[in-house]
Amino acid sequence: MIRIGWCRTEINKKVGRVNRAFRWAVENELVSPTIRHGLQAVIGLRKGRSDALLTAEVYAERDFAEARRVMAEIG
Repeated sequence: MIRIGWCRTEINKKVGRVNRAFRWAVENELVSPTIRHGLQAVIGLRKGRSDALLTAEVYAERDFAEARRVMAEIG
């Protein structure tokens, strides 16, 4: 996720979604509770503690790429 340029908050949202899906699966006896227990050990990325981009950096890169594209067209 980091390699493809997702920001930290988006990665944390996806991790939370997976965690909630497995919690639901345990509640409905579709998977073993030990799997859910293992997933609880996975914590989200902390600000400044990983190579993941911060949300503002992602938007800045997108805006810069868009500006370069427009400037090339105007050229």
